[in-house]
Amino acid sequence: MTSQRLFLTSPYLILVIISFLALASLVFYLFQVEKLTKGSYLVKIYQNELKTLQEETLVLEKNETELFSLENIEDKINQLSFVNVSEVKYISISYDYLVRGSGQ
Repeated sequence: MTSQRLFLTSPYLILVIISFLALASLVFYLFQVEKLTKGSYLVKIYQNELKTLQEETLVLEKNETELFSLENIEDKINQLSFVNVSEVKYISISYDYLVRGSGQ
């Protein structure tokens, strides 16, 4: 038992503990660096996606403005052969032919 006590109090034990702590710190550091690198990479990817989506949004807004311009609407009306309404006629229907809702 004296050899065990000698080992527990010897400088070798201190060296082993310090080596273990240094190795554990190194492993922890490597995992943290890997996690930080991965996060940085994802941020870069998301920034590129955001930039692409912003550019697409600008293009779509421009297209929307062009599509809903008065000139294009008038051209579409002419293509569909719409005519101007000069007089509106209403049809009178008796209440006997109308359907009533269940709540009334």
